[in-house]
Amino acid sequence: MCHKVNIYGTTLIIIVSVDRMNPVSKVDAKSDSILVAPLLRGSNLEKALVKLYGKDLTENIASVFVEKLLKAAGTPQEIAELHKKTIKKFYGPLINAFTDKIIEVEKNTRLVPVVLARDAIPIYLVLKAKGSNAKLAWISRASAGIEDEIAHIPGNDGSGSSIIGKYLSELVDGKKALLVDGGMYGSLVDSLLSNPKTTPHIGGAMFLFSKNPNIYGYLNEALSLDGVVLALSTKNITEEDITKFYNGQLSGPISTYIAATIIIDSLECVHPYPMETVSAYTVSNGYVYPVLKLRTEEPEGSVQSHLQAWWEATIQGYLESVNNSNQIVQELKDTDNLYNTIIQSRYAHTGFIHTITPEWSKKPEFLASWKHGIIFPKQE
Repeated sequence: MCHKVNIYGTTLIIIVSVDRMNPVSKVDAKSDSILVAPLLRGSNLEKALVKLYGKDLTENIASVFVEKLLKAAGTPQEIAELHKKTIKKFYGPLINAFTDKIIEVEKNTRLVPVVLARDAIPIYLVLKAKGSNAKLAWISRASAGIEDEIAHIPGNDGSGSSIIGKYLSELVDGKKALLVDGGMYGSLVDSLLSNPKTTPHIGGAMFLFSKNPNIYGYLNEALSLDGVVLALSTKNITEEDITKFYNGQLSGPISTYIAATIIIDSLECVHPYPMETVSAYTVSNGYVYPVLKLRTEEPEGSVQSHLQAWWEATIQGYLESVNNSNQIVQELKDTDNLYNTIIQSRYAHTGFIHTITPEWSKKPEFLASWKHGIIFPKQE
């Protein structure tokens, strides 16, 4: 049985997306699915949110975030407004600044921005609102067979399936892709560049934040982080580093690195996706379609309805922030204010999680064996 998921500016059909070339199309953004009722600590909704967010963040981090969220907003309607407010205050301007960079590269080359869904859907919608020729590609680590330590998803050989090559070829239609994602390590980029079926269709990659010295990251550039990313490529951030950060005892580039990590990790919570990350594809009439699933097992249940409504409010916040990128440039330069806002997340809802998720244990090994050189538009 198929179910529709309405996203602001988006219609997706679960199990299969509506349009193989452009699975996002304009629809009515209004929603009547927000159920206004008191939310109590310990409710089934709280437990469900902790379980959903915990897949990407660990259950402990998700539990702390959801607890503060429910203290800050007492009804589903208030939560929707809080998500929208969070986006318009910080993430909207940030994504707008990032998309300005993407469009600059797009205009100066024949590359097609190919935005990797699920996590980068807001980037795609802002790009389209600005007139970009961007495509939305449902390609993930799960669909490429790459393990996920936090979600405990085992991988295979990491080379990606041949069907992804066909899918990517259909999307770019004879051109080359500029892969766009939130970040951070580039394991998916590595998989696609290592796959002879996908390599010919890739011309570059851009991340919102990159922990790979070979891949461009917008926050790397804005916060002058390339040096510390290179220095930390052979080791991980420790619990001691995080404790010092929150106690105000850690300064300089490593503090900024931690802050940038928290910004990206927090996207798992400020983006209440109503759909799972894609993990499989199907072929119909010779064309590749992503197989998409809802995040809950009860499509018509209240949890799924809430996720849907909050997601629509979040996307509305992004689209209302279009062309408002100047604000964030100054805010990012004011690192003391950025640190303070993140540190406050230990005690109250700020839109940020209260710590970083564990860094990938294989990061040093992975980066040391990187074989693709500097990826365009990253420069030496």
